Amino acid sequence: MTFTEQLLQELAEAGGRIVKSGSGPDLEKWPSRVAAARRSGRFPETKELDGSWRRDGYEIKLGGEKAQVT
Repeated sequence: MTFTEQLLQELAEAGGRIVKSGSGPDLEKWPSRVAAARRSGRFPETKELDGSWRRDGYEIKLGGEKAQVT
């Protein structure tokens, strides 16, 4: 199973939102991992994958409709 597949599975099991907490280099890699997952093209075209730093860790969300550019 690829990292992106694992992330999709984890997000599905958690209802579309997870927070990665801890410290050190593993936590610091989450923004680049989310960016790589976005580029993979494995996410539904109608969904948006968002990652952001929060006080309790790095939050990853899958949800909402992608903004349509007209």
